[in-house]
Amino acid sequence: MTDEAHMDMNPADLDLIDTVLGQIPVHLRKRGLLLGFSGGLDSTVLLHLLCRLRDLGRIGPFSAMHVHHGLQAEADRWVEHARNVTGMQHVPLMIERVSVVLASGRGIEAAAREARHAALEAGMEEGGAVFTAHHQDDQAETFMLQLMRGAGVRGLSAMPAIAPFGKGWQLRPLLGVTRERLHGYACAHGLTWIEDPSNLDGAFARNHLRNQVFPSLMEHWPRTSRTLARAARRMAATESLLGDLARIDLEQARTEDNFRITVSGLLGLSDERLHNAVRGWLHELDFPAPPEPRLRELRHMLRAREDAMPMLQWAGHALRRWHGHLYAMRVMPAPGPLDRSWDAGAPLDLPELGVRIIPQWTAGRGLGMAAIQRHGLSVRLRRGGERLRLAGQPHHSSLKHLLQAAGIPPWERARMPLFFMGETLAMAGESWTSAEWAASPDEDGLSIRRVPLA
Repeated sequence: MTDEAHMDMNPADLDLIDTVLGQIPVHLRKRGLLLGFSGGLDSTVLLHLLCRLRDLGRIGPFSAMHVHHGLQAEADRWVEHARNVTGMQHVPLMIERVSVVLASGRGIEAAAREARHAALEAGMEEGGAVFTAHHQDDQAETFMLQLMRGAGVRGLSAMPAIAPFGKGWQLRPLLGVTRERLHGYACAHGLTWIEDPSNLDGAFARNHLRNQVFPSLMEHWPRTSRTLARAARRMAATESLLGDLARIDLEQARTEDNFRITVSGLLGLSDERLHNAVRGWLHELDFPAPPEPRLRELRHMLRAREDAMPMLQWAGHALRRWHGHLYAMRVMPAPGPLDRSWDAGAPLDLPELGVRIIPQWTAGRGLGMAAIQRHGLSVRLRRGGERLRLAGQPHHSSLKHLLQAAGIPPWERARMPLFFMGETLAMAGESWTSAEWAASPDEDGLSIRRVPLA
């Protein structure tokens, strides 16, 4: 399609095409584009608009993915429909069949969305972009759903037009467009689409809003969707400001460890700023925020006596206060007995501790290779009474006293891997190596690094 053809479009089409193009960053327009294509109205219109932009040379070639969830009797027919529509538009199509885990406890909609996102992430190119056809009415519905769930500012914030996703980005170029306008475009161009019967099931909260609540609201306030979408954008702006404030307040509390901040840096904040700072810190760590009742316990936790070790726990995560610091962590089950042989030739997975042990070899540092080859290694946990003699020390030191002097929190001490040669402690975690088994200056020596298991 030429620029002349572009100028010959009717004004409504031209405005819609320019709207979509304006939501695609210039640096992404010619690289690794993938459309999530359900075959419904919204994605069918987006497919048509992207094809027009492709033919105009405004964006590069793109492909589409149809995800077969296996939840509807007509799902196989939808696959054939997707093949026919994309084939006519000369768009390569991937069909991904997924298993929706209904026992996840999050409901069928959330489980299907999770499976769909995983398929799109796996199918996208490094540094590329995935298009999804969310529109203004979706934005308004999401705002109302979150409002009814009692969400805070972050939950009420608008879906962004561009957001990090998998190996690249997710683009939602139709967020400023109503469902009514998309329907008009589809009819004007003779497009065909599928109707998912589950969209009429009033048992789903979003369907109830869409089919019952919003029509009633629109009778009295015709601009309901636009107004709620605008409110969501304002919440997003507010959330951005709260994030800026959290980063300012956290500056005086940060340490070299991202999972640890100082209590003294937080105590001077008001309750509202304290809660905001901690939420912001947890968000940086990709942890969920504690529910409001748990946050209200935070001030008392910070003011606990110095030798206390209070814990605030929620949704598989926890905050712990110890020795003037606040620690954020995932809750792990107490480790069971551990006694594993290891030749240090390859990484060792320890599911009991949720870590992988990575061997690192350096001349003159760590455990000597010759000793490892003679005696082998076994990996265990503390049982009490362990001792080792450090280089330059005439006597053995208690591991307990070394851990205390190093300021290692008690819960980390219990999960520290210990490396034995026979019944003798040779190395404790990454920190201490017995002088008896240390590598000579010209000998390869073993040290370790712990990384979380995926």
